[in-house]
Amino acid sequence: ELYRADTNWPLLSVSFFDREVGWVVGKGGIIFHSVDGGMSWEEQTSPKKKHLFAVEAVSREKCWAAGDWGTMVHTQDGGEHWTDRTYEKDMIFNAIDVRGEDVGWIAGEFGAVLHTADGGTTWSGRHIIPYTNTDQDDSNYFGGAYPAGWNVDKPLRLNGKMFLSFTKLRAPFGRSPHVGEGYIYRCDNIDTEGDPTALDWKMLPGTVNPDNSVDTAARGIRELAWGAEQEEFDLIDLTSGALINTFRTTKGWIGESISTDEGQTWTAPVKRRYHLDGRVVRHPRANCKIWKLASGKYLMWHHNNGGTSFGQRNPAFVSIGTQAGNAISWGEPEVLLYERTKSKRCLLYTSPSPRDSCIHLVCRLLLDKGGG
Repeated sequence: ELYRADTNWPLLSVSFFDREVGWVVGKGGIIFHSVDGGMSWEEQTSPKKKHLFAVEAVSREKCWAAGDWGTMVHTQDGGEHWTDRTYEKDMIFNAIDVRGEDVGWIAGEFGAVLHTADGGTTWSGRHIIPYTNTDQDDSNYFGGAYPAGWNVDKPLRLNGKMFLSFTKLRAPFGRSPHVGEGYIYRCDNIDTEGDPTALDWKMLPGTVNPDNSVDTAARGIRELAWGAEQEEFDLIDLTSGALINTFRTTKGWIGESISTDEGQTWTAPVKRRYHLDGRVVRHPRANCKIWKLASGKYLMWHHNNGGTSFGQRNPAFVSIGTQAGNAISWGEPEVLLYERTKSKRCLLYTSPSPRDSCIHLVCRLLLDKGGG
């Protein structure tokens, strides 16, 4: 069924928060609001009369819109009042994506991507983190002209610094030669420096010199005897200050390496074992994720089989770990999820986000068992 707003001007973007409440915006800064699923529309007043090309309903009361000449407008009361948040530079914004109350992105012309973490009070542009070519890059698919790799880790904040683990590849995924190894980024002034261009990034492992420069190691975290595929590096910190880097292989086990000097040096990778020196934790080519629990213990998501490819990610198991010096002693596996349908051999990765209640299910089951 066709519903109409009371205008002949072009309407360029629409966003609904739920089945009832939404906004539509368009030429000349026009804004319309609906509370009945679009059956009727009420015009609202924008503080800017510039074209609006994008709108994002954040809640039933909050909404963002953006468009021409750096225009950004925002409401927190269902559109009764709109606030001018126009960006300092003249550019056209074409898309908005807001997650929750504080975090959002706006994209526009000339490759512009702006990010906010404070509900739109401030916006930062896109900045490229300095990248150091290593042996892996110099011999890669692009002849060292471009890097190849990816990241599944989330930033880790520790002692006023930020750490982020990632995989360097010899070739893009699906191309040859497929050789992976791990590096981390460490930012030493993330909590004190407000200018993104002045952030102090270091690519490690490597040597930090007296003048604070870094000589990044030619080879990253990798065990040569384990073959090519060593990927999806994931960091967790211990109360001792040590870092553990976990990664997947195609040998049927999980690799791990430990740093006690904030990522500058790492132990030679070893196979993860139960109870430190027990049997090997069997695991296919899949991400192995660890979370730190409020109790001080650790939770590991894994698959408890020695497959060597992608398809053996069903069922999913969890284990509880207890810190033992600069390591984690892992308890026996408990089955968590199983999909009986043969066509669904792969349970995808999980993460503790508002969109995924799996981690809450895990914790509840473990508490019921007297675990973490």
